[in-house]
Amino acid sequence: ESTSWDNTHSFGQARQAYATQANRSYGQAKQEGRTNDALLPPRVVSPTRRLVILVIDVTGSMGGWPDTFFDKAPYLAHEVKTYLGEGAYIMICAHGDARCDTPEDFPSQIRPPSGDRESLKTSLTEIVHTKGGGGQMMETSELIGLYLRDNLELPDGDEKQIVVFITDEKPYPSIS
Repeated sequence: ESTSWDNTHSFGQARQAYATQANRSYGQAKQEGRTNDALLPPRVVSPTRRLVILVIDVTGSMGGWPDTFFDKAPYLAHEVKTYLGEGAYIMICAHGDARCDTPEDFPSQIRPPSGDRESLKTSLTEIVHTKGGGGQMMETSELIGLYLRDNLELPDGDEKQIVVFITDEKPYPSIS
């Protein structure tokens, strides 16, 4: 399962490694005493305006989809550089459901922009998979949008950011 762009990457091995990490991330974070504040900085400064922002649903309803995304992350990093240039970065965000989860359950997580595959991999492994949510057809992905609007600092320039939500539930219609 090697690739033409990286003969050292195996999709299956990457997926398995991430699935193992994701399945223990919540318990490990709690055991280490990590708080949501550690994963939700008060401000994020991007070194570039060429930024792809991925918002990943880490509730239980997503099943193995986050694992599939992780095994393809190096390819995404390769493609972003190919289409947006060497100065492009990827920023990983994750959401649970703040209306069902407690604030200690990591309902919104933001990692710093990553400029290479290794820092992207680090960002992905820092995400805590809560596997929570409430099954009411909505989850709080809109909180990530609000956070980005208010707390993402970009350098001056014309380029637009790309934000992709990977989720299986719609956002709530309002934020209280």
